[in-house]
Amino acid sequence: MAGRLPACVGDCGTGYAKLGYAGNMEPQFIIPSCIAIKESAKVGNQAEIKWELSGGRLKPKPTDVQVITYHMQ
Repeated sequence: MAGRLPACVGDCGTGYAKLGYAGNMEPQFIIPSCIAIKESAKVGNQAEIKWELSGGRLKPKPTDVQVITYHMQ
C-alpha cells in the first residue's frame, strides 16, 4: 500500500512556500516565506520600523485557496 501513496511536494518560493501532494492541481498549503522587521534608532529616541521582505515585492495573499486540514476530505 505504501507504493500507492503520492509523494509530498514542497516549493520554497521567494514570496510564499507551497506544500502539497504529487498529482494534485493546487497546493494543499500556502504560507508566507520569510518576513522580518528591523528597528533602527532615530534622533530623539524615536524608533522607526522598517519592513524587510525576502524576494523583493511579494504577491498579495491568495484568497481563493482552501486549506485542507485532513487530506482525506
